[in-house]
Amino acid sequence: MKTRRAPTADPSRTWDDVRQQSMIGRIAVVNEASDVFVVYPVHSQDPPVAARTSVDVRLADVGREAVLVFEEGNPFRPVIVGLLQGS
Repeated sequence: MKTRRAPTADPSRTWDDVRQQSMIGRIAVVNEASDVFVVYPVHSQDPPVAARTSVDVRLADVGREAVLVFEEGNPFRPVIVGLLQGS
């Protein structure tokens, strides 16, 4: 099984930040089934979290920064709404 992992994000925000806004995270894992997992500042010490995505994310995108929003403000339900260029 091909899987790539990225370094974890730096924890610098609180859970309240997640509920109120978008945030920048990082694509941590893309597996053979094209499941995408992310890390982000308030969730960087735990295993990567499964994310839904509105953009195409591929194995080569592991390590790239992603713009995340959180479904119903739930910090365990990230949605990738974009990938940052040059990251």
